Amino acid sequence: MGLLYLAAYNGATSQAQLRLADLTTGNTTNLGSIGDGSAEIDGFTVATTGGAVWVRLPTNAGAIPPGGVLPFAVIFDAGMVTSFGTNTACLVLRGTYVNTDPIIPLTMIVAPPDFVTIAASALSHGAISPSGDVVVAFGGTTNFVVTAGQYYHVESVLTNGSAVAGVHGGTVTNVLWQNIVNPGSIVAGFGASVAPGGTPEWWLALYGLTNGTPAQNELSDSDHDGLCAWQEYIVGTDPTNQASALQVRSVVSDGATDTVRWLSSGLAPGYNLFYSTNLGNAGGGWLGYSNNILPTPPTNTLDVPRPGRPAFYKVTVTN
Repeated sequence: MGLLYLAAYNGATSQAQLRLADLTTGNTTNLGSIGDGSAEIDGFTVATTGGAVWVRLPTNAGAIPPGGVLPFAVIFDAGMVTSFGTNTACLVLRGTYVNTDPIIPLTMIVAPPDFVTIAASALSHGAISPSGDVVVAFGGTTNFVVTAGQYYHVESVLTNGSAVAGVHGGTVTNVLWQNIVNPGSIVAGFGASVAPGGTPEWWLALYGLTNGTPAQNELSDSDHDGLCAWQEYIVGTDPTNQASALQVRSVVSDGATDTVRWLSSGLAPGYNLFYSTNLGNAGGGWLGYSNNILPTPPTNTLDVPRPGRPAFYKVTVTN
């Protein structure tokens, strides 16, 4: 904050001067000589026309009456700069009786904080340590340990939304974040580990199929229903229960319509229904009736116009 004094008399030169007064120290700065010593002062205006975005005058203009003063505030806003360091600008004052435009240098120093905060989090099926709001010294380094849960692997690690290279596939990974100068975030994501045929290891473990390797377990048929575990995963049945199998359970006819029922599972992507009137034909004579039938556990039911006598039906899973 400064005060402008009009016609402050300078005894050494017998000349009126416009001076800026520092109210803290009492020192004044000559902004310009006013006339030749005989001029009458009738007013003065301070105006701003833009410039540095981090400094401003709250009032664009103000007139000073004869013998008066005009206080004005120079406002510095560190929030308008994007980096730490020294910012410089100049304040130029123009007036009717100022011989030259006085220039006042302005300096704003934005110092870095002592600490910055990293928000660390992990999605389902894993953990990150440390987690939560992690406070780091400005310019410092910290290490994050990402650990996948059982039957899962590290799928991705994002720092400030960008993927960290070389972390996919392992169960444990370390992410070293260096030279931290801004707040940020780190998010760890995890994916299900699968056997070679695509069966999730968590699903095999859910039914106790863990005695062999994942490759061996997905090829097993522990309930002896003719379907391997990977097939039962696709159709959404229980690989340990022989009664849980993809098969038509009943066909009830009123002569014109056959009502076909089969065991259904919410894990199945969908079903296809086929019919045949002569299994001796090539390929069993199967013809498609309906595709992509949505599961309605525990049983799907579909009414089919009777195709002829006899009529046979089979169900497959949509791939």
